[in-house]
Formats: sequence, C-alpha cells, structure tokens
Amino acid sequence: MISRGIFTLAAMLASSWGLAQNALQDTDGNRDGVVTKDEFHGFVSRAGAYGGWDANSDGLIDPDEYRAIGAGQELAYWDADNNNFLDPYEVYNGMFLYFDTNQDGRWDVNEWNAFQSEGLFDDR
Repeated sequence: MISRGIFTLAAMLASSWGLAQNALQDTDGNRDGVVTKDEFHGFVSRAGAYGGWDANSDGLIDPDEYRAIGAGQELAYWDADNNNFLDPYEVYNGMFLYFDTNQDGRWDVNEWNAFQSEGLFDDR
C-alpha cells in the first residue's frame, strides 16, 4: 500500500489534472505501450498541475505552500536537493519513481494500473 503522504500528494496532483480514464494513452506520447518519465513529466506539466500549489508563483513550493497542500509526508521526503523547497521535477519525479516498481524508467500497464488503482482517476 502506498504511504499516506505519497498518496495524499498524488491524489491532490491528480485531482488538479482533470484526467480522463484514457490518460495512459494520452500520456504515452509515442504510443509504445509504456509511459516514460519524460512523457509523464510532459503530460503533468501541460496539465498545469503544479502551478495551483505555487501560491506566490515563484516556481517553487515553499514550506508554507506545502503545508497548505495538506500532504502527510514531511517536505524533506520529497526535497531531493535539500534546499527546503520543492520544484516541479522533485514532485513529478518522486511520484514517477515510486510507481516504477521495476525501476526501468518506464511505466508498463501494470505500473500504470497501480498508479490508477490508488483512486486517482475516480470521477474523472
């Protein structure tokens, strides 16, 4: 089971995307049946998911903005460069790596389904 903090952050991100049930096909830019990290990052970037959390529009999620999101994990869990801020790459990369269970840099249909099974696409 996904940790509460990752699920909370992922659910908030997904709810801000307005994703459809066919999001795997939408995300798989070259239609090869897998979603690469670049495809995932591009898809969520185009959806503008991160911008809604960045209240002061400085391109970073600061500790106050992070607390406002209501994620269960400490900011440091996501903060790869330990600068006390989150950039879009840290958020999206953390999510992608969590669900890339075989660590091959791609989500196959099973990994996508695991991402989806967390309820991130309910009512979309």
